[in-house]
Amino acid sequence: MKYISVLEQFSKEAIREFVEKRNLTEYVQEDYEHPQEDYLITSDSPPVFVVSDGVTLNFKKLVEIKEKY
Repeated sequence: MKYISVLEQFSKEAIREFVEKRNLTEYVQEDYEHPQEDYLITSDSPPVFVVSDGVTLNFKKLVEIKEKY
């Protein structure tokens, strides 16, 4: 089975901007890396492909219940 990532990892600048726009600075540390969520997977035998899209993440809810992503 072959697979490729549809999207690249978020840059540090993109993460910083996301965090600042949503007032999450006190909750997200500078070394945060966002997990890859979107993929395309293909197979020759059987001949199939799957595209998967990650869920929309509610950071504020995770912060409220003290959960890590």
